[in-house]
Amino acid sequence: MPSILIIDDQPYMHELCCHVLMKESYQVVSAGSVESVRRCLEDSVPDLVLLEVSLHGFEGWTNRISSISVTQTIKQKPMSGGTT
Repeated sequence: MPSILIIDDQPYMHELCCHVLMKESYQVVSAGSVESVRRCLEDSVPDLVLLEVSLHGFEGWTNRISSISVTQTIKQKPMSGGTT
């Protein structure tokens, strides 16, 4: 079963994403802080990471998340729901 890690500090986004993705048979894990991301990644490496790019308190998130050794094998493709 494919696994997805959701990183967001809004509980309603965790609930919404978990509900929708679990209905589609994905294994979903969520984290709301760098510390909880570290703990999640110690257990297993997800197939996909959904990360809120403007996450409060995650300034420099690419450096922090990339410094976790297991994430060096995860490809990064920043995406935004906003328009330019």
